[in-house]
Amino acid sequence: MTAAIHRKPLWIAQEVERLQNVEYPNPLCQRDQWMDLSGEWEFEVDPENRGVVDEWFRREHFSRRIQVPYAPETPKSGFGEDPGAIFWYRKEVTITSAWRGQRVMLYFGAVDYEASVWVNGVFVGSHKGGYTPFSCDITPWLFETGLNAIVVRVYDDPRDQSQPRGKQTWEDKPAGILYTRTSGIWQPVWMAAEPQHAVHQVNFFTHPDQGAMDIEVTVSQPIPSDRKARVEVVCEGHDGQPVFTTSIAAAGDRIKMTTSLDWPGGVQWWSPDHPHLYVATVRLMMDGQSDDVVRSYFGVRTVETRNQQVLINHQPVKFRMILHQGYYPEAGLSGSEEHFREDILLLKAMGFNALRMHQKIEDPRFLYWCDRLGMMVWEEMPSAYAFNQVAIQRLVDEWVTVVRRDMGHPSIVAWVPFNESWGVTHIAADGAQQHYARALYHVTKALDPDRLVVDNDGWEHTVTDLMTVHDYTQDPAELEERYSSVSQCMRFRPANRVIMLDSVEGNVHQPVLVTECGGIALNPEEGWGYAVTKNESDLLTGYQAIIGALNRSPIVQGWCYTQFTDVEQEQNGLLTIDRRPKVPLELIRAVNAGEKPPATRFNMSPDKGD
Repeated sequence: MTAAIHRKPLWIAQEVERLQNVEYPNPLCQRDQWMDLSGEWEFEVDPENRGVVDEWFRREHFSRRIQVPYAPETPKSGFGEDPGAIFWYRKEVTITSAWRGQRVMLYFGAVDYEASVWVNGVFVGSHKGGYTPFSCDITPWLFETGLNAIVVRVYDDPRDQSQPRGKQTWEDKPAGILYTRTSGIWQPVWMAAEPQHAVHQVNFFTHPDQGAMDIEVTVSQPIPSDRKARVEVVCEGHDGQPVFTTSIAAAGDRIKMTTSLDWPGGVQWWSPDHPHLYVATVRLMMDGQSDDVVRSYFGVRTVETRNQQVLINHQPVKFRMILHQGYYPEAGLSGSEEHFREDILLLKAMGFNALRMHQKIEDPRFLYWCDRLGMMVWEEMPSAYAFNQVAIQRLVDEWVTVVRRDMGHPSIVAWVPFNESWGVTHIAADGAQQHYARALYHVTKALDPDRLVVDNDGWEHTVTDLMTVHDYTQDPAELEERYSSVSQCMRFRPANRVIMLDSVEGNVHQPVLVTECGGIALNPEEGWGYAVTKNESDLLTGYQAIIGALNRSPIVQGWCYTQFTDVEQEQNGLLTIDRRPKVPLELIRAVNAGEKPPATRFNMSPDKGD
């Protein structure tokens, strides 16, 4: 018998439609003069690695077509095949005359894994790392009139376990918890017109307890000390009312200023229930003239631990969290803004206040919608599965870039460099692997001391702000006993591993959270789950048993249910991959809130609606 699937509430589709896209691929540093390069590109596979020797970067045409930014393995790319390790993209663009006299920057949101870029046959730059952005100044090689050819060569070794790959399989086919690979361009590509000295990043570091905020503006190249330059920041509330204006003389490539939080009407805090954002216009003035203008935003909130609790804005909070893999129907890892909004609205409708972005560095526009709609995020680095010098350098390089890229998002409350000892499989006995995990904890804290850091989510912690456990036990009585006290919890051996390395029983001071649990599948015709139920009534009963036991625990400060949607063979989502609920959303919401779900007569026939 096929399990029933429910329609998504109409109001969610209406709200997705009502809310306007942010459009610009970097919401924390938005520009007006830019060109979206999404859409059709020419494409060529290179199985014999002949492209560089044969100068494919000078070719006038490639034989295939692909839709960017979808990975070639996905149906939405229009290619829909494994491209092999080496392949090429080509696109012709015309530069508008309005951009003359300015620098033209070419931006890539993410390309997995190694990218080399040519413009009009000239090499302009390269990048390694499948989850981080990069850019090239292509101004000197552009034609003022006519077409300009952009060519990108990608190398992505499908077997290389020393590159951070997250949930991408290195085997011939996806199996277990590993999915289809994501190769090549999978996040937006765009061009922007910028002045010689351009604002490239704006960070707002709020310190509400001290009544102050530090602002750091990063400029594309150092401003000479003999230039009369200033940076001005004009801030407004969400209602358009002025909040503050501040400015400072500018020199070098990092301009720092401090301003008071003594604002008219007081500070409006960001939280999941009240996601208040402030909008900022940042101007770089050169010799008295406005040389560059970008728009940014920020939220004011604090996150800390005290007395084995997590505090947001000085108030205890319990995480009602979902594991989100970030896969979309026929699109793999490449979601649209409409997808992002829908996901967050669905999660809020189910009563979740946080998500754990699992083994994926998400598109910045997803984080924008978490900021705007109010959804806390744990950001987790995709794992490499080898431990060697190459893997260490690759992961550290990407992780530092990730933290710096995303530290402006108020929705992010925790950083997670490692998951379940992936890539450090012998951490219990290997001192070098322990040093690695500790080092990444401390590097992350050095970059961003104002957020929580979980060194190795699930077990075998070295140094951590939160004591997190992965536990797929389905028996509620067993869960209640295990999480009746910290000492009981510390005796548990998830996956036959200790929770904390070198811990002294009873000396754990961190808040305890169960950050993977559940994983119940609903009568899958193919695929698997950590448990399997025959119908939606049993699914809800199982969900209620697990979440109820954790909600009743005197020590558990939050939980993360596995998972949001089905993904390929892993069929344990609360929703299908196309976001259709397996159980009515309001019933999940009631369970999450600790309430008894209202009596429901389930429709056991499949719904073929949207």
